[in-house]
Amino acid sequence: MKVTVSEALRIRKSIASVISSSIDSLVPKRRLYGTTDTESVSYGTVKHNGELMLSEGVMTIEEKMSSLEKILGFSWDLNKLISDFNHENGIGNMVRKKENLNQLFKIYDTTISKQSKQKKITKKESTDSGSVLVTVEFDPYISHTKVKEQLKTLRRETMEIQSKIDKLNAKSIELPFELDEYEEILNILK
Repeated sequence: MKVTVSEALRIRKSIASVISSSIDSLVPKRRLYGTTDTESVSYGTVKHNGELMLSEGVMTIEEKMSSLEKILGFSWDLNKLISDFNHENGIGNMVRKKENLNQLFKIYDTTISKQSKQKKITKKESTDSGSVLVTVEFDPYISHTKVKEQLKTLRRETMEIQSKIDKLNAKSIELPFELDEYEEILNILK
């Protein structure tokens, strides 16, 4: 089935979340005769006075592990597909460049907020020989105007890169599994 790369990324995130919560549900908080306190997974059979006790809706560890193995396979295939797509289209380099531009933006933004503008102050200072007019000048290495221009340039370049990434993420790719099969496993694991 074909989906956009953005949708594939959303599915990948959903799979990771389901895997994480499924693994957490396997860790019993309190084990009592092969069940957990939430009774979401059964680790074995329980007999009470010789009578087999069955809880409805409780998945056996074998069923849970089988579903987890299947969704982990989906995750592997989908990650490989997305990784190959990213490699072929240079998305990793674009993301790194965008991140570097964001770091430069922060540096320039900090510079502009901390740096004084060009100033010239004339004041009287007292010395042993009397009052003297002193002129103090501050001339920044990078002008306030140049920093603002650089910020605009960095913002524009960052937006251009994000636009390229968004266009690539709108492309369609073929999922390595059927969506129905994926949703069926999700429902089992939830």
